[in-house]
Amino acid sequence: MVGDEMSEVSDIITELEDAIDPVEEIQNEAENNDRELDNLTYNFLKKYDEKYGIVLDEERPIYHSVKKIEKDNDILIFPLMNKLVINAEKEEKRVRGEDDELYKSIKGLKNRCKETLEEVIKEKGGYKRLAYKNDNNKDLEDRKLKEKLIDNFKPRPFNAPDIKKSHEFFKSFITKEDKEKQLAEKEEKEKQKLEKIKEEKERKKRIKLAEKRRKEAKERIKKREGFIIVYEDGGHKLKRRKDHYGV
Repeated sequence: MVGDEMSEVSDIITELEDAIDPVEEIQNEAENNDRELDNLTYNFLKKYDEKYGIVLDEERPIYHSVKKIEKDNDILIFPLMNKLVINAEKEEKRVRGEDDELYKSIKGLKNRCKETLEEVIKEKGGYKRLAYKNDNNKDLEDRKLKEKLIDNFKPRPFNAPDIKKSHEFFKSFITKEDKEKQLAEKEEKEKQKLEKIKEEKERKKRIKLAEKRRKEAKERIKKREGFIIVYEDGGHKLKRRKDHYGV
């Protein structure tokens, strides 16, 4: 009887779990904490849940990442992709060659997230900054994060997921001010590079000049008037400097 009752309880728990929509639950949690879940993130989570399932367990990477962001910020696609793709790739490189199973697991998650985001953006007809702002009234100010996402979502060959639309989406967030800052940083790096080249030339010039002066000093010593004691033919002799050095 106890076994039957436990089985019934287990069935009820399973039914309750099946009845919970994890994405709706995430959205409710966010609203309860005065956080906003942006439209693209919502659709990304919906699509991911349909394809692979999202479990409301903070030990699972999707839900864990959402909860980490929610503690301090609205749940936006940029920090979420930073956690699920950029950070995952760093971890993937760290464990490569050390733990094959973990490596494959992290790489699989990263690629699933990239593929899912690409599908959602394609379904939206090529989603970019203006459409995102219209949906969410949000803009991204963190230029370094934008640049990291743009670089990470560059289409790559050799069995990598198709992420062309996602790359275009992130790239569309580079503003005129961002471009001006990028150009200024590039010019500053070029200036520093030229300064280093100039400093290296000056250093070599100083070394060459010092070597020249040492040689000249040696020549002057040789040409000085006077005598020098030298060891020749098994004994010491006193010779004129000029005779000894042949100058």
